[in-house]
Amino acid sequence: MKIIKDKKLFGKISIFDMIIAIIGVLVIVFAYNYLYSSNSVKVGNTYTNVSFQIKLDNLPVGTSEQISSGDLIYDNETNVYIGKVTDYETQEFKRIIEDYENKKYVEAVVPDRETVILTVETSVYDTGADLITANNYYVKVGKELHPRGPSYAGTGYIIHIDR
Repeated sequence: MKIIKDKKLFGKISIFDMIIAIIGVLVIVFAYNYLYSSNSVKVGNTYTNVSFQIKLDNLPVGTSEQISSGDLIYDNETNVYIGKVTDYETQEFKRIIEDYENKKYVEAVVPDRETVILTVETSVYDTGADLITANNYYVKVGKELHPRGPSYAGTGYIIHIDR
């Protein structure tokens, strides 16, 4: 038994018709995914600038000297652009420890470590529940992130958003 006879599959379906049908199904699947995907920002959305603060704890003293306004910040894990530094603040790094003599917990300054609070500005689309950048980076209070600048990197989380 011949599978292809007279340029027809099994003698009944034209190979050309089969290719057209497969291409049609693929176009429909891709169009559906594009129109109804919840993780993509649709073309035509209006973007607004927001600033938010990232708290970076437990950095070596002197890290803040490497930071300057205008630095472009990227996520160190995904290499996605987060925003541009507009300001930063340095604080002593404090850790809560147990005071065994007085049987209570106290804050203690950790020597040779610092906390840096970066103020970052970026353009986002506001869905009401989420703030999403043009490259699908979600900006939410409490989100842990790993920002990287030109000569520094750290681990922190978003502590405040100015809408």
